[in-house]
Amino acid sequence: MNKLVLIGNGFDLAHGLKTSYSDFIVWYLNKVSKAICSDMFYEDAIIHYTTSYRTDYNEIKSIQDFLDFMEL
Repeated sequence: MNKLVLIGNGFDLAHGLKTSYSDFIVWYLNKVSKAICSDMFYEDAIIHYTTSYRTDYNEIKSIQDFLDFMEL
């Protein structure tokens, strides 16, 4: 007999996986900030950003960190 096990919402989070919406946003903002630091430019369907000077990359841990980074 085949068995199908459905795991409800929260199973991943209860096991320490970083799969929440806020974890996704922080991952995405880290991707954007790394690109800006290396290329001084980033563009996708959500963000378009260009700067005229380089800066060192610091890991983004929150949305506020990203907003502070964008103020350069």
